[in-house]
Amino acid sequence: MSQGATEEEAAAIFSETKTEEPQQGPTELQKVEVPLPKIKTSSYLPNENITEREVSAILRGSNDVFLYFAKKSVGQKYVWAGNDPSSDGGLDCSGHVLYSLNQMDNNIEDRTASEIYTDLTTPVIGDPQSGDLRFLRDENGNIVHVQVIVSSDGTRINATGTRKNDINNPGVIEVKEGPLPLGGEIRRINWE
Repeated sequence: MSQGATEEEAAAIFSETKTEEPQQGPTELQKVEVPLPKIKTSSYLPNENITEREVSAILRGSNDVFLYFAKKSVGQKYVWAGNDPSSDGGLDCSGHVLYSLNQMDNNIEDRTASEIYTDLTTPVIGDPQSGDLRFLRDENGNIVHVQVIVSSDGTRINATGTRKNDINNPGVIEVKEGPLPLGGEIRRINWE
């Protein structure tokens, strides 16, 4: 069983390690430009050249305000691919999240649950908080659904419906009582 190097062995290893002298003059990180599609911006955003991936660093709001707007949609119709209850006749799961975010002077264009997962959230370390998001995957491991956590006991707002739900056959945005079922990933929205 090895107990690692002694202090003398470690000192010998480090003294044999050659280090390069730092270059003279100031050093700075180079910015790498990656072209991405532009998004619509609101008056809050500093300029019109902000790219899709940069929006995650500038979302306006907080979990509490987001939850306030998310709760206001409870009872709305679930309509597949719906992003605005007025123009689309209802909301789907990702539309519910985006509609709530856009009520806080964000101007985020249509995204799927998978794109919200990637573009607008980070993993939660520890227990979920009110306003966090719960993402569910299909049998192939793809993110296909998002819910809004209402309380730490697992109560959540769920957009209940399927692809078959349209304006003539809507589902519903409803509250599901806790605890959280097994599975799913909890992630937090990236607030400014």
